[in-house]
Amino acid sequence: MPVKPWPIVVDELYGDVPIGWFPAADTNHELVLMPFGGLKELCDFPLCSEVREGWSWDDFMYWAVRRGSDTVIFKTDDTGAYSEIGSFATSFTGPLWMRNNQTQLCIVDGVTGYIYTPSTNAFVLITDGDFPGAGCLEYQDGYGIFSDPDSNQWFHSQPNDFLSFSSIDFYSKEAKTDNIRTIRSFQRELYIFGTEKGSEVWYNAGGNNIDSPTFARNAGGVIEYSAASAKSDSDMGGIMMTWLSSQGQIIQAKGTSAAVASSQKFHRELMGDGTLSYPGYSTIADAVAFSFIDQGHIFHQLTFPAADVTWVLDGTTKLLLKRQSYKAAGGYGRHRANCYTLFKNKHYVGDFENGKIYEMSSSYRNDDGNLIQRVLHSKNINNGKVRMSFPGIQVALEAGHGLAGGDTPYVGLQFSNDGGKAWSSMVNRSAGKTGEYTRQANFEQMGSDYQRMYKLTMTEEFFTRIVGLDFGVEE
Repeated sequence: MPVKPWPIVVDELYGDVPIGWFPAADTNHELVLMPFGGLKELCDFPLCSEVREGWSWDDFMYWAVRRGSDTVIFKTDDTGAYSEIGSFATSFTGPLWMRNNQTQLCIVDGVTGYIYTPSTNAFVLITDGDFPGAGCLEYQDGYGIFSDPDSNQWFHSQPNDFLSFSSIDFYSKEAKTDNIRTIRSFQRELYIFGTEKGSEVWYNAGGNNIDSPTFARNAGGVIEYSAASAKSDSDMGGIMMTWLSSQGQIIQAKGTSAAVASSQKFHRELMGDGTLSYPGYSTIADAVAFSFIDQGHIFHQLTFPAADVTWVLDGTTKLLLKRQSYKAAGGYGRHRANCYTLFKNKHYVGDFENGKIYEMSSSYRNDDGNLIQRVLHSKNINNGKVRMSFPGIQVALEAGHGLAGGDTPYVGLQFSNDGGKAWSSMVNRSAGKTGEYTRQANFEQMGSDYQRMYKLTMTEEFFTRIVGLDFGVEE
């Protein structure tokens, strides 16, 4: 049989979506599977155990990092040189936001807010009498946008001054009776996300007094989807407002036009379906997300810390994928990235369990020295009551890149005859030493059965693309 594109799992009951791979168009092949990139350490903030948030402004990146029971704000450049600019003890973990205007950097930890002014190096608490604390933070048109914690109220700062507020600049999310989860600006509209019942879209109406306020709700500006967590949103590279709903679906919107972008498989895994195969996650309220553009694709990366799983929505192909990293305690789980910022056209991320900042790039083949495990399931081949024979299969890949030192890289194959409940022992085949460009991974005498699913695993540090698969099926 001719080589066909790898039959990836998209929305099936059995198997899993590609882990560490994303499908891409190719002029020579119908579809190829590309590997996600790796991580290289930029710097390591000492005695720290979680990077909460990252932000870029002018010539520096700013990082909020847990150190004991405090949060410390560092600034660093692209060489990894860093300095500490302030700290606070109102929280040490959980959602945190940073935004800047022309002269100030604002940090909000879900409790209150702090301001750093680079020109004076001052780091201060917001103490204005009209500032009630802050449940989240956004910036638009010169204004800092904040929510009043645990309420349906939101408000903004004075223009270009995160330290000054007025009692007349408060608004209510009133179309639905739930509280505000978070706020996000997208294409100069404010998305006011609710906790349970829905969200609202507002715009800058240009007013400046109590009779003509600065912001107003769009006509018909109600979206029937709320937000599951305070940090599950991104703007997909400025293309589409994207977030996780409280019902466990990924939603995308422009204006008030919103639609579900996730699959049934994604929803089953998050929320459960009453079976042992899909028990559901213990919580989705801890989800954190960011978006980035790489290799011509726009990605929305969504991590569930308690479930130890990272999903990726590929905005280019509309497919859902996964990423994973090796953990300090051993074994593979969620991807290491806990937060993200783009700086000088490079991707930087902060680690979820230490104080490290990494550059994330397709040029890197490991995660800070740890091997990346990439897994591909095939769809379940089922021929009803007719038994199939599998004399041999061929995994078509771009071979010949090899390992450092000239060693041979291997790919491992397993199969299942019961929909992925039990798997065979892994069989390894060469993926080609450096220069062995015609090498293909051939697996012979694969037996026979009424159904069959394959799982391909690659853990070694080399570059390849998966071009396709020849099942070699005979009835």
